[in-house]
Amino acid sequence: MLAPLWRLPRILHGVTTIPRALVIGTGFGGWFAGFERAVLAALRRAGVMTARASTAILLDGLAARDGWDAPAPWDLVLVLGGERLDAATARSLRRLGRVVAAWVTEDPYTIDRRPEAWAGAFDVVFTNERMAVDRYGPGRGVHLPWCTDPQTYRPERVGPPEELDVVFVGSGFPHRVRLLNAMADLLATLRVELVGPWDRWDVALDPRLRRFVRPPTGRPEAEARLYSRAAITLNVHRLPGPHDLPENLNASHVGAVSPNNRTFDVAACGAFQLVDDTRADLPRYFRPGEEIEVFRGPEDLAAKLRHYLGRPQLRRAMAQRARRRVLAEHTYDHRIRRMLHIVASLGARGREGAEHADRLELLHGPAGRARAGPR
Repeated sequence: MLAPLWRLPRILHGVTTIPRALVIGTGFGGWFAGFERAVLAALRRAGVMTARASTAILLDGLAARDGWDAPAPWDLVLVLGGERLDAATARSLRRLGRVVAAWVTEDPYTIDRRPEAWAGAFDVVFTNERMAVDRYGPGRGVHLPWCTDPQTYRPERVGPPEELDVVFVGSGFPHRVRLLNAMADLLATLRVELVGPWDRWDVALDPRLRRFVRPPTGRPEAEARLYSRAAITLNVHRLPGPHDLPENLNASHVGAVSPNNRTFDVAACGAFQLVDDTRADLPRYFRPGEEIEVFRGPEDLAAKLRHYLGRPQLRRAMAQRARRRVLAEHTYDHRIRRMLHIVASLGARGREGAEHADRLELLHGPAGRARAGPR
């Protein structure tokens, strides 16, 4: 039988003065389960005593506290994603936590699922997309960039030769299909794997490329092995607008400038990547031409594929620099430290704390490490 939520800190960890966090899962499996594990592990490494609850357990705990005026038992209630949590339930979380936060990872693609009433239930909303910060209100929205879990994403290739020339992991959105179709003459001559669904949209993959399609892995560890097997990982960001993809719930056309999680995961694997130039903030995290390479359109991508496939030593040197960078600045440990700093500011300064802490990014950069300015 599960203990009531307000008793979990004492039961699981004993009496302590270390901050306590209740983490509400996304409600999704697959990749999101790996995300949850990484967040929980980073919180624990930071000295935060944690417990995880599903939405169903959460509702039971809230009902049990109805009419009880005891202090909120958790220092932080952290909702991951929040797509399955309505605004009324989110407001009720204040009965459980002194600071109630959400970490949103799907901005701006599903931002319409998080209206003003939903955002207003939280003291702070951490978003993966810098352009989405203002959507959550003054002092509430904070940019928390993507990162990686180096325990999962790590090099697995001992040395050359690579088994694949090119790998792409992700969905076959129409703009991605068009990009690859424009390069079909070249790609058809290479060892390629396209891992993910490629037949859900109305733009068909070139027949010569269909033999490269593989089913989704569904597991971060399997993705990591793919990156390690390939000479080049192709990283093409999702387009943000509803006109770009009908599935995008982004009626207000919030833009996208922040790099995706794959940018950091590939780097952590010590793998070389070619990234599209659609994310203006990419140079804040990695140096193009030194740690990663950027392409602009199919002709440029084809030329750079040929260039880098013929230069394995250069690829590996760049990939190693990217790995050193990601381990130094862009892991879950870095992001959780920044999150806890903001949560502490909220506890000490009230709602103003999020604004104060977010301004520190101007001095310390997105990873929370002191530096002079953009790289």
